[in-house]
Amino acid sequence: MIAVLGITSILLFTMGIVGFLIRRNPLIMFMSIELMLNAVNLGIMLFGRIHQ
Repeated sequence: MIAVLGITSILLFTMGIVGFLIRRNPLIMFMSIELMLNAVNLGIMLFGRIHQ
């Protein structure tokens, strides 16, 4: 379960970076930033779960 969450977090962050760099629509860029922030939040939650 922990590995799945880690991979999901990395994939979401990567998708956010790609979306931010490729798209030039400001709305899509903000959505990509939000996707990256959600991936970071998932990673923080995963870190807390590991070190509980």
